[in-house]
Amino acid sequence: MAQGTRQGIVVNLLIYAWAGVHYLLAAITLPKDIARARAAAEAADAMTAR
Repeated sequence: MAQGTRQGIVVNLLIYAWAGVHYLLAAITLPKDIARARAAAEAADAMTAR
């Protein structure tokens, strides 16, 4: 039973590490992505305002 618990902890550790890496990668480009989405929304608003 201790071996199964140990393996479960290791699996969870790997999952959390994988998620953390993806979170950090997303955080690097988040401001640029938000600015791009805002610019696209403003352009779409300008097109519909004509």
